[in-house]
Amino acid sequence: MKKKYYSAFFAGILISSCAYSQQISDDIASNEISEANLQKHVEYLASDKLEGRGTGSEGYRLAEIYVESIFQNANLLKICTGENGNQNYSQHVIMERVILEEKTKAIITRTGYQKAYGYGDNLILAHFGKLNNETLKGEVISVGDGIHEPQLNIDDYKNESIINKWVLMNESISNEILEKLPVSLKRTYRDVYTSLMARTEEARKKGAIGVIVAPSEQGMKYWKIREQAFREYYSLPVHRGPYRSAEIPIVLIDTTIFKELDMENSKSFFELKKYIKKEKTIAANNVIGMVKGTNNNDNYIIVGAHLDHLGKKDGKIYNGADDNASGVAGILELAKSISENPCENNVVFVAFAAEEIGSLGSCYFINNLPFDIKNIKAMLNFDMIGRSDGDTKELAIISMNFESDRLAAIIKNCQTEGETVDWAYMETFNRIHSGDHFPFVLMNIPGIWLFSGLHSDYHQTSDDSERIDYEFLYNNTKFAEKLLRKLDERRPSN
Repeated sequence: MKKKYYSAFFAGILISSCAYSQQISDDIASNEISEANLQKHVEYLASDKLEGRGTGSEGYRLAEIYVESIFQNANLLKICTGENGNQNYSQHVIMERVILEEKTKAIITRTGYQKAYGYGDNLILAHFGKLNNETLKGEVISVGDGIHEPQLNIDDYKNESIINKWVLMNESISNEILEKLPVSLKRTYRDVYTSLMARTEEARKKGAIGVIVAPSEQGMKYWKIREQAFREYYSLPVHRGPYRSAEIPIVLIDTTIFKELDMENSKSFFELKKYIKKEKTIAANNVIGMVKGTNNNDNYIIVGAHLDHLGKKDGKIYNGADDNASGVAGILELAKSISENPCENNVVFVAFAAEEIGSLGSCYFINNLPFDIKNIKAMLNFDMIGRSDGDTKELAIISMNFESDRLAAIIKNCQTEGETVDWAYMETFNRIHSGDHFPFVLMNIPGIWLFSGLHSDYHQTSDDSERIDYEFLYNNTKFAEKLLRKLDERRPSN
């Protein structure tokens, strides 16, 4: 009897919460992009009521319902097929969770010395490697930047055997080395994620059992954020995802361990004792709606923003107003405007799940499309567009897989006289492989990331709605609409 009572009680809470979010969305009737509506979106999505929109949480589900109601009110088409065969706005995503246990540690040994270090304070596993418990011990070999490009006479391994050894390499590669590389490799090695994955794969092929990353100043600055983010690993049962998929572990160490390795004066051994626990699956939805194009063709432009954030941890709520209620607010207003005045091509609006845990929502979407992937002409990703802490309010437009000259011209044509927001067009950025555009870029789909920059509240409990610059967010959203319509004018052929 108690069980039935509690079930009914919580069901009542969910129904009343859904009604509340529906009421808010009903109040936003105008299809014109407005600063007031953007503020309403952000204030609801980043409210304590949603408890940080952690993937799979009740707060995230309330955010889903809110987005669905906006799509419904704007008459967006439902293109997802549910289990019952009905069309709806929800694309169900199932994820598996693996967590790193507290007893994970590293032991450094050299002649006359041995010391153990616990996870978090001194070391972080950026990549788990194999998803099972294991102990890996071997001599540590320093390989500098860990670059192996023999055709350019750059080989940090110098023919030294690293079989069954740990390799120690720098996290960031110096500009002096980067300038020696051709453009294609320069882009690869400049980006921290791509660079580290490429260098780790090279080490694995040469026989290394793991990679130790020497601390960088930037890395130490974000140590606590990384420690929280890398303690757990999520993957898709079928598509593992583009992130954190190294086959050998990558260990980030702090300056304390780096000094204790004492590479210049002694031979050191590094032993990683890794303990992981596989937990139950987590479910969440991508929310998807489409505005049919006037040309009645089969071409699609994807406009997306991640709906999730960090959720609630240790009793503290991470509301994620800029990251990424601002981006979701932008695509909601854009969806209403495009619905009122459609583009020539079909425009699909997606609020992605699970970006914060590895862009799994966008990875699932690109692998389970309701249309042919060949017909996607471009992807626009709205991620953090509501603040600019610098002297200049600037929207970064970061492109991948686009004809750079043509896109630069398109962007320039979006600029209007007297516009209050400057924009910066970039072909590369040190975080280009972080975000929901990345799975599209991997499939050679042109991607554009709209981004107004990092700030001191990034991934902090202080990223709240009152810190958003709503005029700035409005101007960015209006600029994005012009960009979308200019891209649409290219009239891609079937």
